Amino acid sequence: MKKTLLLFLTSFFLHHGSNAQTSGGPDAFGYTWLHSNAVGGPVYNWIDILPVATEMNGFSDDNSVGWVQMGFDFHYYWTDYNQVRIGSNGWISFNNVGNIAHGFPLIPTPGGNADNYVAPFMVDLNFAGEANPGRVYYWSNNVDTFIVTYYQAPFWVNAQPDFTGSNTFQVIFTNTDSSITFQYAEQTGFVQNTNLNDIIIGIENVTGSIGLQCTLDNYPVAPAAIKFYYPETVTLEIPDLKPAWNQNDENAGLFFFKGSATYLQSNITNVGNTTVDAPSNAIANFLDAQNISSYSSTVPLSSIAPDADTTINFNGVLSLDNPGDYTYRVSVSNSSDINTYNNNNDFEIVVVDSANGEVVLSYVPEDSTFLTFVSWNGGGGNSGAAIKIIPPYYPATIVGAEFFVMSNLGGFNPIPHGFTANIVTENVQNQPAVIQASESVSNMQLYPSQWNRVDFTNPYTVTSGPVYVSWIMGGDSIALGTHPYGPISNRSLEILDGDWAEYRQGANEDLGIRVIISSAGAQPDTTVLGIGDVVLENDVILYQNYPNPAEGITTAEFYLPSAAAGTFNLYNTSGSLINTISFSSLAQGKHRMDINTAKLAAGIYYYTLAVEGKVYSKKMVVH
Repeated sequence: MKKTLLLFLTSFFLHHGSNAQTSGGPDAFGYTWLHSNAVGGPVYNWIDILPVATEMNGFSDDNSVGWVQMGFDFHYYWTDYNQVRIGSNGWISFNNVGNIAHGFPLIPTPGGNADNYVAPFMVDLNFAGEANPGRVYYWSNNVDTFIVTYYQAPFWVNAQPDFTGSNTFQVIFTNTDSSITFQYAEQTGFVQNTNLNDIIIGIENVTGSIGLQCTLDNYPVAPAAIKFYYPETVTLEIPDLKPAWNQNDENAGLFFFKGSATYLQSNITNVGNTTVDAPSNAIANFLDAQNISSYSSTVPLSSIAPDADTTINFNGVLSLDNPGDYTYRVSVSNSSDINTYNNNNDFEIVVVDSANGEVVLSYVPEDSTFLTFVSWNGGGGNSGAAIKIIPPYYPATIVGAEFFVMSNLGGFNPIPHGFTANIVTENVQNQPAVIQASESVSNMQLYPSQWNRVDFTNPYTVTSGPVYVSWIMGGDSIALGTHPYGPISNRSLEILDGDWAEYRQGANEDLGIRVIISSAGAQPDTTVLGIGDVVLENDVILYQNYPNPAEGITTAEFYLPSAAAGTFNLYNTSGSLINTISFSSLAQGKHRMDINTAKLAAGIYYYTLAVEGKVYSKKMVVH
């Protein structure tokens, strides 16, 4: 917030009274709203989440905190979201917004960070200062209800202390009907009047061109509720392409040993409600830490229907010769695409090398600075965090790990507790559960705010599939550094009371854990298959399966230049036939086979297509 803006007084006075308008809409998309004073409007029914809620820390004057996971996919306008950023000035955004400050934009206003948000009471609030009572809490039932409550949040004033008044209000996101409800339990005091927009209540879409503004410069009279209703029928045509994932359907980072080669693939999805016609393009770039691209490829896209997707292979082989942390970025372009905010997707690829007989696997760059951290209150003994690793080669022997540990007071404060490092593998349900090696570290062995190495007395050798390295807190006040800069691996997990789940900030930051494996047997993977497949008039083509490595259903596509009979077979590495499918005649064009790997043991398999006396083969990996 620019405090100087509040020094200009005008004769425009704010109204402390009921809203003149008690309903509105529809907007161009079809949203409508009703106030609790309107006929048929929502019933005010305050939901007290404080006894079970999580308190958000880090709020001050003019900032935001997050991401916060909603616990489910919430449908807002034409896109599903599962996380939000919460602003100190009474707004919640589905975009990565750092600040929306006074004077506030009218709704709707295209452009800028202020797009894609809900504003239950967007006003100049302040959570800073000693004895400031303002708090923000959130709660989710992880099924259909997510609630954010601003509790006793005061206004900012240019005085000492620099806060006054009290505002308690909440936002309820309800997944069963995609509705959004604002509720106001308390409102006292006044914001300083200016010639700018001081109070905004409403909602706005991702482009900033559609929205509903319920009121301008009017205080809500508590108790009251405002509810936004998702349209029963959407008449607006919305073309919206996005790269849903790169390389695997988890969009989760991969390690490669120096000298390896790989192909690049991506899944492009139409998340709008109308067909996106050609011309459209998917563009791949492989970027180093300086954002310099060493590989670029463009693939034209055919028309894609609503909720449909297509998985593409980019042309050429990507040679991974130089160790480092890289971003594989896929962008989509189409002149009719209504939403450019989701046109890019980044994927982390780390190229590693050996030194002193070891290989370090890390999702964060070597020279990273850790200013943020994760720590769980009351988490001593059975709570912590972990990362998931797919080694760049097999067998891979884990000899140690490094952890960037610190006090949860930050900086170089003493660490009062130690931690336990574990090597964990999956059980038959593919859940991390089996501890293969464990080492306990006392706080007396730890150096705060730097990497601390732990060597495993009994190193563990991974022969296939993923492996996890976990960090279990020995008590409160120990923390693990986090790295909130891209590319992000999407390989982080949290452990609470022994239960594992995806780390709630895992889409936005990586954990300070490095895994150290022996370089014995290290070798680049150059067995690239399915690269540069170009459909020629007389070619039969068997494409690489996706996702690969596979978990559950994986898809193998093939192209026939003319109608033909053939056989599709699946073999293990011993050459034993696992399954076969024969077809007497298939038409010219592209076809697909869905392979269920759920009952297959982890390892390497081969699938073949036999057509017109020729056999085409591909390799796939099952986790």
